Amino acid sequence: MDDPGNLTFPKSLYDIHRVNFYRSYLKELKRAINDGANVTGYFAWSILYNFEWLLGYTSRFGLVNVDHNDLKRYPKLSAYWKARLWSLRNFLIGNDRYINQLVSVKFALVYIQELPESVTDSDIARKSAEVKLESDTTNGAENIND
Repeated sequence: MDDPGNLTFPKSLYDIHRVNFYRSYLKELKRAINDGANVTGYFAWSILYNFEWLLGYTSRFGLVNVDHNDLKRYPKLSAYWKARLWSLRNFLIGNDRYINQLVSVKFALVYIQELPESVTDSDIARKSAEVKLESDTTNGAENIND
């Protein structure tokens, strides 16, 4: 899911289309699990922009916006949404918020295999991973059916 190329920097951080995509995807994943699929994990592709063979770095579909001039990272709305899900590790599975039926989901841990060469880049990478989570009105669960 690529960001439209005509979005300005501040507008590209508000990627509600990606949040809706992940929400829909997780609903279908839940349906597959209920139908007996053996699901052992789930991950988002991709956290940062990566190099695409035909498009280079112009295809921007990551959860974090990278400024290629100074390498600063800016988490998008989808990054905050996914971070909240990863921290909660459970979801409400009914439309009725009063039914507190939870299903656990296993997530792969994301880690950096190689740190950037300079301390400055390392600090930027570390800082980009820090996400402040807001309290959830659903008592610690994300309702993926909304």
